[in-house]
Amino acid sequence: MYEVDKVSIVVFTKTKEDIGKYFRLFRLMIGDKVESAFLSKDHARIDTEKFFIRFYVGGLHMKGVRAHYVINMMQNEEWDSICALPITTPFHYLKEDPKWSVLTGGIE
Repeated sequence: MYEVDKVSIVVFTKTKEDIGKYFRLFRLMIGDKVESAFLSKDHARIDTEKFFIRFYVGGLHMKGVRAHYVINMMQNEEWDSICALPITTPFHYLKEDPKWSVLTGGIE
């Protein structure tokens, strides 16, 4: 069985300025649990014990990015159906792992 150490989350934003805005919001929500964080002008990353969160400006070049969860902040329905909604997903690995049962609808 494939074991997932961290849940991968990708946040797509509309502009480079939005990357910083959402990076700061997520960092504030996560608080002291942040192990490492990185913010540049065109992407960002937050690592915690359980999550690996990446922030990018959305575009067709992002079509191959893989994640367990995609948060699309672009509000563009066409782009959402082309890029943000995955054709195949590694989500089923989470369903098979009891460590992540809370995320997949299992009991705590």
